[in-house]
Order: sequence, then C-alpha cells, then structure tokens
Amino acid sequence: MFAYQLISPDLFPLKRSDSNETASMFFEDCGLNLLPVIENGIIVGWMNKEIAESRYNETCGDSMLPVNPLWELPHYSHLFELISRFYETSVSVIAITDAEGRFMGLIKSADTGMNWQVNTALIQPGASLVLEMDLVNYSPAELSHLAESNNIRILHLMLEPAHDDSGKVFVSLKLNKEDVSYLISSYERFGYQLVYSSSLQNENHSLIDRYNWLMKYIQE
Repeated sequence: MFAYQLISPDLFPLKRSDSNETASMFFEDCGLNLLPVIENGIIVGWMNKEIAESRYNETCGDSMLPVNPLWELPHYSHLFELISRFYETSVSVIAITDAEGRFMGLIKSADTGMNWQVNTALIQPGASLVLEMDLVNYSPAELSHLAESNNIRILHLMLEPAHDDSGKVFVSLKLNKEDVSYLISSYERFGYQLVYSSSLQNENHSLIDRYNWLMKYIQE
C-alpha cells in the first residue's frame, strides 16, 4: 500500500489569503493542529492551531511557519515509510506531493493504524520492498530463507491481493538493512518480480525507478 491510496477526501489545505480566524475553524472541523498553506498548488508554509488562535487579525500568509520537508512525502512512498515518518516527526498529518512536488492531499496518522504500529519493527531503519508473485507460490519461509542467506532479516511482512482476479499477490517486506541490492537479485532469480524498492543505496534503484515501479503497481 502506498501513500496516494491513503489520502483523505475530507482534509483540505489552507491558502495564503485565508484569515487565521478561518484557519481556526478549519482546525476545529478537521480535529488537527497543523495544516499546510498552498499557493498555486505548491506548499509555501504551514499553519498551526496555536498561531491561528493567537493572531486572529492576520492572514495565514502573514503568520505561517516555514516549509518543512519532513512534513511531506511523495505519493509513491510505501505505507512502511509513511508510518516511520509519522513516528519520527510526531505530527498528526503529512502532506502528499506528486512527481513534480505539487500538493496532492493529506494523510492523518490515525489513518495509517499508527496507534498500534509504533511499537513494531516498522519504525526501525531499513529498506522496504514490494514483490509480485502468484498466490500459489507465496512462501514466507522461502522469502525469509533468501533474506537470511544475504545476511538480512525480514522485520515485517504484509500481503495484499492484486487489483485484478489474476491470482497474484503483492508482498510488502520491511527489512533491517538499507542496501538490499543483492537480496533483490536473489528474489528475482527465484522468480519473484520486484514492484517497488525504497532503497537508494544502489544507483539502479533511484527515485525515478521508484516512481516507475509505482506506476506499474497502479496499472496491475
């Protein structure tokens, strides 16, 4: 599961021209204390509830906080990365952007199952992979054996049916190392098809590759 799939249809950003009084009403309605400020589709700052309520006579553009890259993620980010970012920043909402960095929408931490995930291995450093395979070939034991033979451990595993009735599944793996290029090669030799990798240690697994893998996942 990827970030774009979790964007809330009920959350909206603020505009520079919005008054802080309007922002306060937004915060009250959505139950959040932080929202991005958007201009021409780009995040230009952030407004929090405390500032909005203490500076009623100003606009968001006059009193907003600066842009914070840690409060944003690209739409192709995996659920595991999203949960880790929420834990790292302790914010209640993260903005999702497209391939050009334009605002797409917002995700609440509560919508990721954050309350029960924070004590799991998902917040540990390490790469995330998504593999595609026939359900009849799905073997957690084999996936784990191949990982351990590359001196890598699987910290968390999630199974998701393919979007059609092909009998295929997507298996998301959270691993304990960032550089997993040799493991990827092992999985591919055994017939597992790589759909996505968060690893940036290998030049063959660049941000462009991650985007292309996501497009393939969406089109399945």
